[in-house]
Amino acid sequence: MPLITTPVAPPSRDPAWVGRLFWCSVALLVLWPLGVATEFRPWLLWEPQSLAVTARFLGDFFPPQLESGFLWMVAREAWRTVAIATAGISLALLVAVPLALVATRVLSVSALSGRMAAGPAALRWCVRGVLIVLRSVPELVWALVFVRVVGLGVTAGVLAIALTYAGMLGKVFTEVLESVDADPTRALLRNGTGRL
Repeated sequence: MPLITTPVAPPSRDPAWVGRLFWCSVALLVLWPLGVATEFRPWLLWEPQSLAVTARFLGDFFPPQLESGFLWMVAREAWRTVAIATAGISLALLVAVPLALVATRVLSVSALSGRMAAGPAALRWCVRGVLIVLRSVPELVWALVFVRVVGLGVTAGVLAIALTYAGMLGKVFTEVLESVDADPTRALLRNGTGRL
């Protein structure tokens, strides 16, 4: 027997408006002094002097530059950007894979046989800490550090990308390896397979 339900009319106003109004007021009370302290003044964007600078900037896009020299320079620099990113990611992989293997508990022989030994456990936590530091520092900060060390150029950019993505890829690889079932590894080790 089918159930007969009567349609219910939607409420005419938002039932949670009081809570929303309260939290918006709290956010405004907290953010207003912060905006004053940091001299946040978005209305300056609409002053005539700022609008003139914006109009001049946008006007420089038209007509577009289609000279062969300029287009060749754009293509060359775009290729250089791809090369920097590729070199940075390749170097990141060279750093991330070994760190991920060391940071993975499932791949520790002592952990597979029961409780992980103190030395490997300490090493694992140190490597995990290194991965956290590498991925928590933005590329721009690493780039500024490397510009100070190796000077302004491609090397600083490649190293900055490499370190940040080594931390990210190392974390991802560690989590993937940790999610693997350890039974096949135990069976291989029991049958005389080497660690590698």
